[in-house]
Amino acid sequence: VEDAENEDGGKKREQKISDKIGVQHLELPDLIGFLANPDEALLDDAGLARILTELRQTKGLACLESMIWKLAEFAGDDQFADDVSAVLLEIKPILPTG
Repeated sequence: VEDAENEDGGKKREQKISDKIGVQHLELPDLIGFLANPDEALLDDAGLARILTELRQTKGLACLESMIWKLAEFAGDDQFADDVSAVLLEIKPILPTG
């Protein structure tokens, strides 16, 4: 998980997962790291990295839905105080032909 700055000066989180099948790039708002559980412990970078590692083999919409389920499980509630948004880009390799 890496911090980056977006065009308007705000922070965002980036996670890049590469494997032999292709590349998965996920951008998340910085606010996800401030998600708290019922004991008021924050998700933080380590918690977010753990969730993304667990989902590394999950692709497309299933990856995004699973991420929301895991965030809700951590928070103890599926109603978040703020909107949760993400951008997922999946790049599949071009396999040689012939």
